[in-house]
Amino acid sequence: MCRVSMSQVRRHRIRTSKLLAELALQPLEYYLQSRFLRWAGHVTRMDMDRLPRMLLTSWCPSSRVIGRPRMSFGHTLKKFLIQLNDKLDDPNAKAWDPTLTGKAALQEQWRWTELAAEGKRDEWRKIIQRTDGWREREKEQAEATAAANRARRGATARNRAPRAAQAGNGRHAAVPPPPPGDGNNASDARAARRAAREQANQQQGGYWN
Repeated sequence: MCRVSMSQVRRHRIRTSKLLAELALQPLEYYLQSRFLRWAGHVTRMDMDRLPRMLLTSWCPSSRVIGRPRMSFGHTLKKFLIQLNDKLDDPNAKAWDPTLTGKAALQEQWRWTELAAEGKRDEWRKIIQRTDGWREREKEQAEATAAANRARRGATARNRAPRAAQAGNGRHAAVPPPPPGDGNNASDARAARRAAREQANQQQGGYWN
């Protein structure tokens, strides 16, 4: 990545986190989890007569062999749903509560399907695409947006402020010209000479005689 070979990584002790930060990428586990949960939500929204739904929700009516079974789709889904608890809007809500056992655990395993229902596809995708520290970033973004809105409303109020009306005709009062004695003396002298030349030219018939 970033034209950095493994020999350079070992020689300069370059960390993967530094390379990911330069490339604006997330760790591999993030993409695996987000793609897995997106597919799980897609299967949940399928009808019961669809083959993917029938395959992933079926079971074999036979006894298991001795020892722990291999990792399956359900085991991986449970692991990712437990990690998804930190990405929910409500910090007290849980997509999967690992502390429950027995019948409560059997009911718990279907709670996440309510988050990935048919009318909540966009919300489900937004949840699974969140990264670490998303609460702090969303809080800072909301504060910055509120500050920008307050500044915009203040500027609009200043632009809409009524101007002082001139007494007599009701029009806006014009800014009076500065008195002739104020300002720079050299500027006043140049203006006086220019006015004198224009007056002399007008008396002589203009510039084009």
